[in-house]
Amino acid sequence: MKIKYIFWGGASLLALLLLIAFLPVDSKLDAEAAAWGEAANDTAETTDNGYYYLMGIMAAAEEDPAVAGKAWLDEYLRAEREFLDGAAAEFIAPEYPPEKMLPRISGDYYCMLNEQGCFARLTGDPVTLRRELATHAVLAQRYRRLLDFAELKPLTQPTLYESIPPYRYLIDGHRVNQLTIILAQLSGKRAVSLEMLRHDMAQLRRHLASAHSLIGKMVMLSMFANDLNLLLYIAPADARQNVPALSAEERTLRPQLQREFGSIVNFHRHLAAHPESFETQAGPIGGWIMRNSLKSNMSVNDMFPYFQEIAELSALDAAAFNARAATGDLPEFEPGFSLRNVGGSFLNSKASPALIPYVARLHDVDCKIALANAALPLDATAWKEILEGRRELAVANPYRPEEKPYVEAGAVCFSGPFPDEQRHRCIRKTVDGEPRKN
Repeated sequence: MKIKYIFWGGASLLALLLLIAFLPVDSKLDAEAAAWGEAANDTAETTDNGYYYLMGIMAAAEEDPAVAGKAWLDEYLRAEREFLDGAAAEFIAPEYPPEKMLPRISGDYYCMLNEQGCFARLTGDPVTLRRELATHAVLAQRYRRLLDFAELKPLTQPTLYESIPPYRYLIDGHRVNQLTIILAQLSGKRAVSLEMLRHDMAQLRRHLASAHSLIGKMVMLSMFANDLNLLLYIAPADARQNVPALSAEERTLRPQLQREFGSIVNFHRHLAAHPESFETQAGPIGGWIMRNSLKSNMSVNDMFPYFQEIAELSALDAAAFNARAATGDLPEFEPGFSLRNVGGSFLNSKASPALIPYVARLHDVDCKIALANAALPLDATAWKEILEGRRELAVANPYRPEEKPYVEAGAVCFSGPFPDEQRHRCIRKTVDGEPRKN
């Protein structure tokens, strides 16, 4: 008899749990989360937007990048409509014909300016330098034209499948543009080269502040940091014009996180509109379980606080950010498990974003700015004394104001709370005097 009661009691409990798990009652979407999603879905045309130009920057030399980009977008939106309407089982993004694309930079000649010996390599081979400038003249011109636009606002809604703009061509164009600046320097046009470089830095900072996507912001940040590397090599020792630290607008990640979050909102909206997609991805049984146990609004609401906290974190200065990191008081997304939202718990556990390193990267560039400002007025002799430990670079670490820089492998660096894989917290400066003229 006792076994019978245990059996029916267990069966009742299991039935109750299944009822809770599969009860089709979702929460209401958080009002601010909904507002973030709507802001991310704004694809209205704006004045002087370079999005078409960006999406067609790799087009053949004889083509207009804006026309190529517009043609790509039209095809993209057509394919997306078919997918969202259920006419296509999967979304296949259009691609520009690879055989028609502009050639990308390649070869051992190219190097990163924060690498030891890179500047000497670039300036020591004027024949290759001029050849590369001739080969990639169109790309360099398109790079400069793109930065002239007021903004690069995406005209597609954020999704998990959206195409990433061809930033690799933008980065290539930036490096070729740096060769143009170096050639002016080698030709004795120091004032012209500095003016070109400072103009490029100003353009990149403007787009850093107006960037709409996280990857777009990081691309602008990386190119700006590389311009700082070049400035240290070509600026005269009497360069007194300090580079301002990143502004709050340049440093914030709120607009970019809104777009990232918007892709999650749109993903759940697509699942709600097309429940058959569960079976396509997870098979009949797994699809049925996911379809009947997923609560989209609960899932989105669970993830939203993390994005919100990261946006608030990006508003802190480097010292405050470091203090939070030192105590372990940093936002962390913990998907957890909810019996009311089994499917959402599973999806959130697979989509846990790691966003704090992006905040750190912005502060790392502020470290490079501080180091650069302290090093710019120094001549080759003073810099050599610093590298040899006979002199100290008088500048405080933005992360830890009581800490001074250290020398490592021919570079002067600051420490920080996170790994600096891109060497944004380090600088190099020529100790060989003036680059030779050719």
